[in-house]
Amino acid sequence: MSLMSIAVPARQRAGAFFAALRAFALTAALLFSAGVQADPVRAEQLMQVVRTQRAVLDSHMVYVNMYLNAGNVEAAQFSLSMAYSEAIAINAKMVQLGNELRNSREAGQYTDLQALERAISYCTVARQRMQMIQSYLLTLQMERPPSQITRTLLDMQFQLYEAKMRELERAMSEA
Repeated sequence: MSLMSIAVPARQRAGAFFAALRAFALTAALLFSAGVQADPVRAEQLMQVVRTQRAVLDSHMVYVNMYLNAGNVEAAQFSLSMAYSEAIAINAKMVQLGNELRNSREAGQYTDLQALERAISYCTVARQRMQMIQSYLLTLQMERPPSQITRTLLDMQFQLYEAKMRELERAMSEA
């Protein structure tokens, strides 16, 4: 018996073992990823994070308005930059929330499809409103002195954002 005839079956067995191991790993990954892709609990957790971030944004805006009303533009700049950063973070979470809602739709994890569709739509609009808030915050940072018109437009965007968020929460609870 030659050395080659013994080595070939050993390689084949090792290759088969590693192929089975790869198949098992792929199956496990697919099983876990299917459960992670659509999780209504995760969507609610993201909504809670957005609520918390919004409270932080509101606290920064209290200081922005207080300093701007007092005419202290320099002091307002720090709070404006913090508010802008928080608006970016909220927007990122809104993107994740929208993705989670769409994944729930695709996985059939809902009780009312129309409510879920509304939630997806409201999430998109709320995210667009938050993008507008970001734009106005950036504009306020660049204006010297910040104009009352920009502040009024920013306040309007906050109100529109809040209205969409209420509708989003209602639709999510119905979905």
